Amino acid sequence: MVTSIQFSQATSAIQSEFRSHTQTIQRSLERLSTGKKINHARDNVAASAINTRLESQLRGISAAVRNSQDAFSLAQTGEATIGEMQNQLYRLRELTLQSQNDTISQRDLETIEKEVFDIVQALEGVVSGARFNQKSLFDGSFKGQQLQLGANVEDSLFVSLQDLRTSFLGRRTLVKSSSGVDTSSRLLDGDIFLLNGVSVRESQASDDQVSVIDGANSAIAKAAAINAVARQTGVTAYVTETRTDVQDTLNTYLGAQTFGATGAVQEVTLTGSTYIEVNHVKIGGFTVQDNDHHKDLVNAINDVTEETGVYAELNSRQELVLVASDGRNIALDYYGDRNGRDLETLIGLKSGNDHTEGSAHNGYAYGGGLRLESLYTIEADFGVEVNTVVGDLVGDYQHSNQSLFAANESSALSQLSLGSRSDRDQALETIDTAIEQITSQRSFLGGVQSRLESNVNSLHQRYEAVSATISRVVDVDFAEEASQLTLHQIKLNALASVMQRSPELNEQIVSLLLTDR
Repeated sequence: MVTSIQFSQATSAIQSEFRSHTQTIQRSLERLSTGKKINHARDNVAASAINTRLESQLRGISAAVRNSQDAFSLAQTGEATIGEMQNQLYRLRELTLQSQNDTISQRDLETIEKEVFDIVQALEGVVSGARFNQKSLFDGSFKGQQLQLGANVEDSLFVSLQDLRTSFLGRRTLVKSSSGVDTSSRLLDGDIFLLNGVSVRESQASDDQVSVIDGANSAIAKAAAINAVARQTGVTAYVTETRTDVQDTLNTYLGAQTFGATGAVQEVTLTGSTYIEVNHVKIGGFTVQDNDHHKDLVNAINDVTEETGVYAELNSRQELVLVASDGRNIALDYYGDRNGRDLETLIGLKSGNDHTEGSAHNGYAYGGGLRLESLYTIEADFGVEVNTVVGDLVGDYQHSNQSLFAANESSALSQLSLGSRSDRDQALETIDTAIEQITSQRSFLGGVQSRLESNVNSLHQRYEAVSATISRVVDVDFAEEASQLTLHQIKLNALASVMQRSPELNEQIVSLLLTDR
């Protein structure tokens, strides 16, 4: 063994171990004082990177919780506004119904109109005051607003609120037939028909259980086909009454039936061989006076209304008009001289679609009308055959079998009038539409609140999970760290004891040198 005085290997080893244990003790003390086992990136590079990402996620979740709570408050503000509007609209409806009662005086009506005007003004004030953090909610500007509900970019919800100002509230899109539907063709007849981008199926006989002829081609069947996709299109079809004296209404839409001219009823005797059939029920055995003066013809038709679904009336020009209130097809067949032409002339009805049945000499079919309604714009796309069946489509925009129908401003709540019976009827429809609109908006806000509440609960759970993960990655195990600290302190004390004996080695070297002398 070589003994050296310039360099002591044992002493160097002791010093190295001493430094190592000292550093370990310092790190242990730091961990115990901070409670973290990663205080510097050098402590654990991979764990430090993981911790950084988790901390970022945790802070993002905290921000998302605050965002969701703010959005929840916004939705609550909107719902409270709508709740007040509903109360006002209920009062409006009550007043409108009261105004329809003919027992009230003109002065009473004027008082009601004044209160209606005041309520409409109050509604406008409620809407203008509906604000959240300086943002107006229901003036039409709150469109496509982003609610950040999570810690990541994709965790967002886009919200749009309706324009509930009185100049927009109650508006609806109305499209009416110009006449009865074409009873000779189905809705599609092999072509296409799209409403707001949704395909409408072909009308079927099973859709109409009351028409005795051409059930698949009736207004009832065509309305059923349109309503089968009403949830997707937002468009609802209503059947209007079948009349033999139809006149143009709003649009030449869904009504391609063209009738001839109406003439006054002339004297004619209906016998066993000269008679008419209304929906396959025979009308005859009496004499009809000019202009049906005694209403024998009208009464005879009305006596069998329960069987036919059709009633008769005379218009102001004493012309016969047949009406089916439920919009069913009306089949009218003539039996008599000269192939029924004489009888047809004497009865004076407009001619409908040719439809002669059985042994009848001449016959026609009349279809009901259709009315389409939507709270939104109606866009219709149709093929050539459908265009023929439903009539010319005239909208705000038209190009190559496409038409666009916009909401009618005259139906808005701000235009309410109770001046006439028709005005009051229109007012009631407008109020009902307004109630439907704000109810829909309230339901939407309720759904948003439910989603936000669920989102907050989910975020809290995620926060707890991420916090637990961070704790496992970062937090120190006090028992283990204290044990390690004690262990290294014992080793350090042992090394200190050994270093105290290092002078004895030097003394041995000096003794050897003296002995050599």
